[in-house]
Amino acid sequence: MTPAAGQRGDIAELVDRAVGFARTLQAAKDRVSPRDFEWYPYDSLSNLRTMERLLGGGRRFLLDLAGDLPVLDLGCVDGDLAFFFESLGCRVQAVDHPVSNFNAMRGVRALRAALGSAVEIHSLNMDARFHLPEKWYGLVLCLGVLYHLKNPFYLLETLSRHARCCLLSTTITEYVPGLYESIAGAAAAYLADVYEINHDSTNYWVFSDAALRHVFLGHPFLPVVNTS
Repeated sequence: MTPAAGQRGDIAELVDRAVGFARTLQAAKDRVSPRDFEWYPYDSLSNLRTMERLLGGGRRFLLDLAGDLPVLDLGCVDGDLAFFFESLGCRVQAVDHPVSNFNAMRGVRALRAALGSAVEIHSLNMDARFHLPEKWYGLVLCLGVLYHLKNPFYLLETLSRHARCCLLSTTITEYVPGLYESIAGAAAAYLADVYEINHDSTNYWVFSDAALRHVFLGHPFLPVVNTS
């Protein structure tokens, strides 16, 4: 597949390149062979396959969305996506909070050393009044972060002031415990009890589909976006 003029690779090409990069990551992890922590157990690069199915038009060209501005991997866990985008030629910053990160950010720091990477790693409590390390970002990856926050609006409002484009994923629900009627069409959110979801005390707000759309399209502090 050949990119259109001025465009640097459809998402399908990035998915193909990620297959090879996954081997590079695994080799680096094998060299580290940690004894004091465990690697994040899920395949972060698989998010690219989901993006391939969902993104259309010019949004499929992620490197063009980033442009010459840095890429921010927010909630980076072990940094797999951050290091992948660096391998594509992007300047990347990887951000997470050691308190809630799977291995207190030992994994992302160990991989950075093993890969000889220049990815900037920042510790940031996204539930506090925080400042992003850069003023402007071309592309932000905010995947699986929103439901871990007590105040998701604050994060979204901050990103809207500093990011040109953001790819976001979060958990949504149609049913909640004790209520047998679907809430998919209602702008509702469910507040999980402690350890209710995956025995993880940092799982807080789970939006309905309608609520998540309302957050982006109806909230006065966020810019109106085109979801077509």
